[in-house]
Amino acid sequence: MPEDALYEILLRLPAEDLCRLRAVCRPWRSLLSDPHFIAAHAARHPDQPPLVVVGYQATDRNGPRAL
Repeated sequence: MPEDALYEILLRLPAEDLCRLRAVCRPWRSLLSDPHFIAAHAARHPDQPPLVVVGYQATDRNGPRAL
């Protein structure tokens, strides 16, 4: 599926669903965490609570690691 089509589909979903979809794969996480996507989603859904993306860094016994 072309990325622009996926972008348009995801824009139409409620924020609650998008939070779950961030776990699908890294490209989706990246797209859904993008400030431009978040702003576009907020503009399309002004009556809903905003999509809030909170990042974290996983750690293991060797110290922090990138996700």
